Amino acid sequence: MNLKDVIEQINGRIARSILDENGFLNGDTRQEEGEDKILLQYLLNEKMVAQQAKKLTDSEKIVLAFFIFGVGHDMVTYRQLEMWSRTAPYCIISGLTGLRRKGLVYTLRRLWGELAYIMPYDLQKIWRVYLLGDNHSDTSAEGLEATNPSVLLCDVLFSLLQAHRTQPVSLTKRGLPGVRLRREWCDFLTYEEEAFHMFYPAGQEDGTAIYVFFLELLKEMQLLIPGERGQEELIVNEKASAQLFVGDASTVQARLYPTVKRMIETQHPLYPIIFEWLESHLEQWVCMEAVCKQWTQRIPHVGRLLDAVDEKREAVLAAGRKFTEEVVPLLAMFGFVSLVETSRGVHMKYLQSDIPRSIPLEGEAEYTGNTGYGYVQPTFEVLLLPHAPYEVRWGTGAFSHLAERQEVWIFQLTRRSVQSFIGNHGAAVEDILLTLSGIHSGDVPENVYQQIRDWARLHQTASWEPVVWITCPNLETANQIEMDPVLSPAIRRKISGQEFLVDSAAMPLLTEAMEKWGVPLRENYSGGDQAKPVQRTPGKKEIAGTDYKVESVFPNLADALPELKSIPSIWYKNWQKYHGSTLRSLLEAAIAIAIPVSMEYAGEKLTVTVEEHTQHNGLPAIIAAHESRRITIPFADIGRIQLLLPKDLLFE
Repeated sequence: MNLKDVIEQINGRIARSILDENGFLNGDTRQEEGEDKILLQYLLNEKMVAQQAKKLTDSEKIVLAFFIFGVGHDMVTYRQLEMWSRTAPYCIISGLTGLRRKGLVYTLRRLWGELAYIMPYDLQKIWRVYLLGDNHSDTSAEGLEATNPSVLLCDVLFSLLQAHRTQPVSLTKRGLPGVRLRREWCDFLTYEEEAFHMFYPAGQEDGTAIYVFFLELLKEMQLLIPGERGQEELIVNEKASAQLFVGDASTVQARLYPTVKRMIETQHPLYPIIFEWLESHLEQWVCMEAVCKQWTQRIPHVGRLLDAVDEKREAVLAAGRKFTEEVVPLLAMFGFVSLVETSRGVHMKYLQSDIPRSIPLEGEAEYTGNTGYGYVQPTFEVLLLPHAPYEVRWGTGAFSHLAERQEVWIFQLTRRSVQSFIGNHGAAVEDILLTLSGIHSGDVPENVYQQIRDWARLHQTASWEPVVWITCPNLETANQIEMDPVLSPAIRRKISGQEFLVDSAAMPLLTEAMEKWGVPLRENYSGGDQAKPVQRTPGKKEIAGTDYKVESVFPNLADALPELKSIPSIWYKNWQKYHGSTLRSLLEAAIAIAIPVSMEYAGEKLTVTVEEHTQHNGLPAIIAAHESRRITIPFADIGRIQLLLPKDLLFE
């Protein structure tokens, strides 16, 4: 969920509160634009991010780092927050409340009532860039021999689709790959089965994980679409496949990368952040261990008070290890990255500098018949050289079989492949000969030329087209249809004065026209008089995120943390000395919910977090955390003292 999606759901009062809290709004801008547009503009502005960072409290910095480097594209439920903040509730809840008022974290309410908190993804990214600053590449892997993929992902998908251009993909009734399909695909899928267990652990025992992954990948990219038998049969989408296989291998790989990346990102909420980091170092070697180390350094270490932060630090390291062990080898196996292992760890670099960019598919140049891509042999073999673009390979595969795929790709022309192409695609034999002449440097061998023409001549088919029989109630309506400039091109044949054969695709236009003329159109079946009922599917009412909505409520900090209501206001409003018994009560309250304290000690004014009571030389004392060190402070040495509670967050 990005910031725009969130802002569209909050009301104007909350938007104005966020703008006022950050000082973004003045009298002029309030009238010029709406609050939502101003909020979106300011929160995603790098200069404003720097200004906001200077105003953050220590609690807000801790929670912000918690969301950016620990939570990632996940959400924190209210129950998780309650559990994590048990040892230091004030630090977590006050930090969260402050971030919500500043518009950095938002509250979601699930449809079943549970609360959750999320930081918009694009807002995370701009803050992450600000906090990490300039990054430097790791040069320790330069000059070392890197591992290269044995088979590129684009070549594997080409082979799978080529094998099913004339043969549908048969699935089980549950829509899963059966034994027959796995037997057909095992020669193409030469990757290690274990690499796909992270996606489908249930397929580990029967060895179907790799087949399910590629099936889902092809369906996700619309390269395979349902056939006549629905989900039990998939056929190759020629249009989408032709759009995919345009250009060289690196270009096709770039089109495949976003879909593979989306499938990987769903495995862990921190994976999108790792990809974001890697894609900012496209032409550099990156050490995965160094990435995780730098992340954990950004999550502040605050000792025993915040066990949740330390848990997230370990979770980040675990996510990095899992990414290194499972995802990086998969990216290398598919041909997206190159790997080098050194004493420092695993280093990776993208093979193409533009690999993360999703290249548009529409409007790309089609094969124009340039010569010199290979040879047409008298043995009916078509040899395509390594520099042949993929659109030539896909076009050649339409009327031939891919026999061998090494450095030189070999396609075999057969009678069945040629006749199937002419029959299924409605193409002419000249289309085949034009493609072959564009591939071959010179004239196509005479025997191949004549044989293809003979195969085409022997192939005779009957044709049919879907039409609808329209019976008009009178001649006046029939004449209106015949004279209508929009409907007349759709008429295939006039049967009689009041009957037509009309293209089935034109039925929506015809229905609309009939309604305008006041003539109801009903559908008869089997020649009967009873009208066939029309089933209408009610449209789905979309809710943001499908199962949650943004909550437009800012509770008082005292409402979110009821313990604050029992604290005397003098303790956080006044800066003064207290009697020993009162001082003990004040410090016990500070320990209970981890409220930071400002106190005089040894002639200095310190800001500390009180951790526990202790004894010093037989007298009462406290152990406090101050600037990453722990100090023992006797009660007798404490001068003026004050609880550091933000007054504006307590009461509105």
